[in-house]
Amino acid sequence: MRIEKLLPIDVLTVNLLADKVFGKGYLTKSYFLNAIESRNFQGYVLRENTKVIAFCIVYKAKREDLIVKLKDDSLDNYFSEQLICLDTIVVSDAYRRKGLASLLIKKVIEDNIDATIYLNAWKQNGFVNLASVINKFGFRLYKEYLDIWKLECELNQFVCPSKKEGENCCCSSVLYYRSPK
Repeated sequence: MRIEKLLPIDVLTVNLLADKVFGKGYLTKSYFLNAIESRNFQGYVLRENTKVIAFCIVYKAKREDLIVKLKDDSLDNYFSEQLICLDTIVVSDAYRRKGLASLLIKKVIEDNIDATIYLNAWKQNGFVNLASVINKFGFRLYKEYLDIWKLECELNQFVCPSKKEGENCCCSSVLYYRSPK
């Protein structure tokens, strides 16, 4: 297995993996193409031979962008001005629980050693999938944000895998951060 940069040829595969995890349409092909073309984004794929089995997307962010996104002014005094956002991490079903998310997170940390890294982890059915992995890398919990995706979900801008027919969106986001060592 090896970690490589996300390439245009990988976009269809990573988009399909993202649809399975986050719901169809949550992340788009243009999102992944932007991750390839923008200097502010880094896209990584984990390959077994030529097959993409996991990926992550990271981008440079400003504290102000995070404040606006989360509608939380308390971040103003807490986070540094320049941040790295570990935006998306997905491991193919067949390869889960084998340490692959850890390999990708380790790579992100190595490539951004002097930066504060944050991530909004998806809390689904009361459980944060990445909690044990990110804790072992020194990420700390900052705050939970309820109903963060509620509007988009209820407007059917994407097909949430957690939302049951006729029910309201119940997913939340948990903000974690890791300060530079």
